[in-house]
Amino acid sequence: MVIYLLLNFISLYLCSCMFIYKAGYKLYYGLIPLVNIYYMCKILNIHPLILIILGLLLIFIPYKNLIATIMYIFIPFLIVDAFVYSNISMFYGILALVLPFVAFPIIAMKGDYQYAIY
Repeated sequence: MVIYLLLNFISLYLCSCMFIYKAGYKLYYGLIPLVNIYYMCKILNIHPLILIILGLLLIFIPYKNLIATIMYIFIPFLIVDAFVYSNISMFYGILALVLPFVAFPIIAMKGDYQYAIY
């Protein structure tokens, strides 16, 4: 379980550089820890203030695991939705949820999947 979570973290951290670069920002923004979260929020159309408020509210409310699980489920689908525009985007969403260390490098490195501004 620890190896699975470590692979997920490493793949998302390394692929976030390419996600940010494909969105039109500089590549090294993905390597700076808080800056990459900010730019990923901009790419996924999530206001960063919402994440700050949600993070502070998690200190005080019960059922923290439920909220974290919901975020863990929806974030891969948002990433796939931002970059994959085809009939198989639902397949990539499920693949990104189950095996993100396989799906994220495919989306990040393949030239066919480009970021489109909503």
